[in-house]
Amino acid sequence: MKITANRKEDILRRKAEYEADVARRQAEYDAQYDEYDRAQEAVYAPVREQLEEMFKKYPRLDTEIRVEDAPFRSPGLRVGIRVNDRDVHDQKKALSWNYDAYLGKDGEVIRETGSWSGLNAVTEEQLEQLEQSLQVLKELKDLDWKGLLDKTLPDYKDYITVKNPSWERDKPDFKKELREAELEEIIGQPKFIEVNAFPSSWYYPNSTRISRPSNVYVAIVKDSGSQYTIKEMSKWQYDNKDEADRAEFAKSTFDKTSGHRVKKDQIVPVEPINIVDAG
Repeated sequence: MKITANRKEDILRRKAEYEADVARRQAEYDAQYDEYDRAQEAVYAPVREQLEEMFKKYPRLDTEIRVEDAPFRSPGLRVGIRVNDRDVHDQKKALSWNYDAYLGKDGEVIRETGSWSGLNAVTEEQLEQLEQSLQVLKELKDLDWKGLLDKTLPDYKDYITVKNPSWERDKPDFKKELREAELEEIIGQPKFIEVNAFPSSWYYPNSTRISRPSNVYVAIVKDSGSQYTIKEMSKWQYDNKDEADRAEFAKSTFDKTSGHRVKKDQIVPVEPINIVDAG
């Protein structure tokens, strides 16, 4: 289907310029975020590695250690230790437990422990796990948590000076612009095109007018800015007419059918666009 060449070229040019600009800004943001991430890791890693080295003495414990920023309004770091937590229902594990440590808003050390599993203490392996859990908990109690957690973290604003373009909401809809440009040539003419079924269609599947789901043919009578005034023709009826009767059916439908308004974004042509002349 031919469209006004100049308008299509303008849309495609603006689309290419926009995508190039987004790619440039995304690359800039990603580079800044990677630098910020590396700065964070430089603070996290020594703390995590110190704790991992401690837990190497307790091979019976399946351990996961997380280091991250402290909760909102709290300074420094937060450490989260999970032991035998990957499958809390594993009966071979004596006990799954967690240990969390962070600084309160006034700099005091806050430590919390908990367990979501029941106790399994029957086998030798389970008893060894319990012994190792007790030993490491004693070590954790005696750690210099204040020194471990009281770290100066990189400031996000010092590293990230541009916005992430993927978060932008008001993005141009070039696909919609191109679609509307495609439709411009048939507006006001007795020509139908097939479009995807849409909620306000007379032939929409949930309508009482017809029971079967189907796409529909529409003729665009008028462009009112955000809406089209359209006339509809049943695709099912048109497709089931004899070839010789289709032109007359389309003309009769266009002449006798009243128009109604729909939002532009509901009119999505089936590709490739096929025109049914109703003149």
